[in-house]
Amino acid sequence: MVLFTDSQAALKSLASPRQQSGQFILRSILDEVQALGRIQGTKIEFRWVPAHAGVKLNEAANEQARIATEKDSTPQQPHLPRLATVACREDTNYLTKREMSATEKDSFRRHIDRAIPGKHTRTLYDRLSKKDASLLAQLRTGKCRLNHYLARINAAQTEICQCGREAETVRHFLFRCPRWRTTRNDLQLTSQPQWGEHSYWLGAWSDRRGHGGQYVYGEKEKWKPDMKAIKKILDFVRTTRRLEWTPEV
Repeated sequence: MVLFTDSQAALKSLASPRQQSGQFILRSILDEVQALGRIQGTKIEFRWVPAHAGVKLNEAANEQARIATEKDSTPQQPHLPRLATVACREDTNYLTKREMSATEKDSFRRHIDRAIPGKHTRTLYDRLSKKDASLLAQLRTGKCRLNHYLARINAAQTEICQCGREAETVRHFLFRCPRWRTTRNDLQLTSQPQWGEHSYWLGAWSDRRGHGGQYVYGEKEKWKPDMKAIKKILDFVRTTRRLEWTPEV
């Protein structure tokens, strides 16, 4: 895939993203490029072209810009598309606030495991070591050493993750935080078909339905936790050491 632009500044910024302003925009572009290469095998190449080199739409856009900046011109209501990253961040913040507006018990039942009460929880923890069972319990309840919970008990000044993108919830820590991107790739987690499914990776059942109306996780009565997926996500947590206690020096 070849992308053309008449902006030399944009190309120079992409070539040296750490030395330019607008880091969140550059990071979003590079993340998309890496995702396309990793998931679809698409190679993306950026090329510079001279401005207005026979591009009719480019000429038309500049003409409209000239008209808009004339004296006494009347501004029109813009129709601007939202950046995908902005839309994702806004939706994420909305869902996080909605989760936390419910009671702690109700939030846990609705957003983590809709199969509760059930025998699967005892089976789930009995198959794990004491340390792994403790880690899984922290991830399933959200009561752990992540900023979102620490801020709620006044043990941290802010709930925002060190990456600066959003609150450091369990979902953000496991699936979205760029600080652990390399760790996820090394453990080959992002290539899994169910990657990003919060309930699935924590051994829980969800009543989410797919396009065909069938349960994505299968029928509740026949469903069983995927122990291989759970152990992989626990390997990730141990590797990051993010939930370990470190004494202040």
